[in-house]
Amino acid sequence: MKPITPFGKKWEFRHSIWLIWLLFPFGIAAYFSFFYIAIRTGKKKWLNAGIIYLIIFIQLIHISAEFSEEHWMFSISVAAALIGWISASVHGFLARREYLSIISTRILEKEQMREIKEAEAQSNEHRPTEHDLDKEENTTVEKQDRPGRVVDY
Repeated sequence: MKPITPFGKKWEFRHSIWLIWLLFPFGIAAYFSFFYIAIRTGKKKWLNAGIIYLIIFIQLIHISAEFSEEHWMFSISVAAALIGWISASVHGFLARREYLSIISTRILEKEQMREIKEAEAQSNEHRPTEHDLDKEENTTVEKQDRPGRVVDY
């Protein structure tokens, strides 16, 4: 499989650990994954997905506490949880590509900004200030005022 980002497979693996939450049975932690990537990227669509998967999990807990395993509501609740778990897993693995692209783009932009600031700082170090120019004029005048001394321009 080809890397998604310019950082390579290891970097992508390290930044995909959030997918582990999708592997917990019945999606009991799937919403963690989506809350995590929503916070990291600021994408509201993943926050909304996390809320939906959380609601599916809460309904499973609530229905399990209220109804026996033989009741039809329990069966529907478990089916909804299984469908939610499968949906969350597929959704998470599909969202991974976009998430990694967003994170890598932000890192590259920060590096570019840092390089620009460093270049500006270096150019400012070599750029003479008004004080330096005034100082040069004064030394040139002083050299000309000394008798017997020739100043080359």
